[in-house]
Amino acid sequence: MNVLRAAAATLLVAVTVLAGGRTAQAADAAVEARQVAVQTYQVRIETAMRVYDEGTSEYRQRAGTALDSLAGPMDALLKDLAARDATAGAAAMAHWREMSGALRGSRDHGPGILASGYDARVYADFDDNSQQLMVILDKAYKLGEGAPEQRAWLLAARVVANYILMSASPFGSYTASFNTEDSDLDAMVLRLDKALAELARKHAANPEQAQRIKKLTTKWSFIRTTILKAASQSTPYIVYKHGGDIIRELQAFN
Repeated sequence: MNVLRAAAATLLVAVTVLAGGRTAQAADAAVEARQVAVQTYQVRIETAMRVYDEGTSEYRQRAGTALDSLAGPMDALLKDLAARDATAGAAAMAHWREMSGALRGSRDHGPGILASGYDARVYADFDDNSQQLMVILDKAYKLGEGAPEQRAWLLAARVVANYILMSASPFGSYTASFNTEDSDLDAMVLRLDKALAELARKHAANPEQAQRIKKLTTKWSFIRTTILKAASQSTPYIVYKHGGDIIRELQAFN
């Protein structure tokens, strides 16, 4: 009987360790997925600015650099996704291939946005496929969950990206052709408000961190009103500058 109890205890420990290992791996994958998501939004930001101000080479260079930085992490994440869900992995890979082709150029997309600038069909392909890719990653890795640092960082990138895509879009308005939730800036602004408030409460006892959060919240307050007026005014340069600062400052918490 004692032998059986010992064997059962050993088995329970092994199962617990295995489950804990899987939970930790899932948490690590989610963190990596959020980082890739932020990088994807950064590509969207720089691409929108590249198209909005084609005469400034800086935006073209930044878009190319952002895409280069994203390529390796995205490939690694999509391999992980394919191992979890072959169908989702294949779909995400196809959207990533189309998104990259629209930017860098391909047989279907000609020279691409980075080289030649705006082309209605190519830009629409970039927009639509990048949206669909983010929807798949969001569902697979539950990007909206996690610690407040991670959620605030991701939300800031998402809000800034979607405002700039809307205000700088050559179509005259943001297409939001697939992920219609991304067109609801009001809802995303409120979510970011809550995430920043939660972050402030979490670090209230740390004077240095609290001061950093206070400064970035002040910057957020500055552009918040502008973002909420997206339908009536277009000021992508302001949100690009200060929103970029906020994203980078939140990255330091991650």
